[in-house]
Amino acid sequence: MQIKNSKIINKFFQKSLQAKNDIQNKNNSIGYLCTYIPEEILISGGLNAIRIRGDKESSLADGYLPINFCPYIKAVWEEVYKKSYSLKSIIFATSCDGMKRLYDLFLNYKKENPSFMLDVPKNYDENSVEFFAGRLKKMLEFVKTISPNREIGNNDLVRSIEIMNKKRKLLSDLTGIYESDLNNFISTSQYFNILDLAVSSENKTFISELEFFLKNIQKDLKSNHTSVNEDFIKNNCNIMVVGNYINDENFWDIFTDSGIKVVSGDLCISSRYFDFQIESNNINANKHKEECLKLSDSKYDDTSMDNLLKLIAASYLRKPFCFRMTSLNEKLKSIKDKINTGNIRAVIFTSLKFCDNTLYFYPELKKELVKLNIPSLYLDIEYGKSSYGQLRTRIEAFYEMLF
Repeated sequence: MQIKNSKIINKFFQKSLQAKNDIQNKNNSIGYLCTYIPEEILISGGLNAIRIRGDKESSLADGYLPINFCPYIKAVWEEVYKKSYSLKSIIFATSCDGMKRLYDLFLNYKKENPSFMLDVPKNYDENSVEFFAGRLKKMLEFVKTISPNREIGNNDLVRSIEIMNKKRKLLSDLTGIYESDLNNFISTSQYFNILDLAVSSENKTFISELEFFLKNIQKDLKSNHTSVNEDFIKNNCNIMVVGNYINDENFWDIFTDSGIKVVSGDLCISSRYFDFQIESNNINANKHKEECLKLSDSKYDDTSMDNLLKLIAASYLRKPFCFRMTSLNEKLKSIKDKINTGNIRAVIFTSLKFCDNTLYFYPELKKELVKLNIPSLYLDIEYGKSSYGQLRTRIEAFYEMLF
């Protein structure tokens, strides 16, 4: 069975799509706004954790926030303020100043919705891990107050770690298949649509459907009837997209419609979300082996709550870095490593308008790309309000220059 049609999502992820549509109106869901917020803690209380995507129309938000403000922050306020969701709560993180201002809005205008602000350090050393673990403990206590399972035990947290580890592993497997796929069975827009379902659907449903999908596509790739699409290989080259929270299907459709494949992504919805595991030796994608937090020689031997929270804290702080972290040199090194190992020929840097973190980082990245003789394109994204015709023209013109 060849999976070449454009209806992969509808065919293999029907239940996840339905859950995505229903989940925000169920009274056992909790929203979160940053990949540094551990889903493990949120779902340990029997809640569905969903990433708030935001309403692309932000006319109402313009009355509360400045015009020159993060469009994602405005989109979140628009969505939650306009719609009567049954979310138990929303969890914020100190990822940027804009997120702090959004939290202030909720404290003043959405007092009926309990919310929590998670302080996330900008370093990953042992003191930062200890501090973050303490903040996670406070977040866990908060989750207990709104959870249907108010007595959250150590075993609940261990099970939630195992669920999230499995989801991250499957998403890594999906990425490996997608990036090495010479037949273009999975288009760029389909791949990123699946990543969107990963953060906005019910975990068990999504994991089950993703497992089934991967089994089918792996079977197809091993089939004797599979032939390499020579035209696709000839007309494509390895493109890497680097940026922040770009979760706009219209944007990814530009690549699919233009026959361009993104083979590597460093985004809030891609590697920064799933490219790590929570294990007792805490060896993650960043390879900080010399600073690993070794709780025990076997997985989860010491399952005391404090040790589990410290394990989660270390894993999240040492996962693929966001631009907000102080370790920009290591971030640059990880991107350069991806460029070298993935034979990347060009980089597209996407940034939400007015994002200080990305605006600060890009000039340093540009310098390194020039040294590597890697062409780059900088794109300002307005999160649902962009001129897609203009973006398409710029992306296609940039792509044609590579040949």
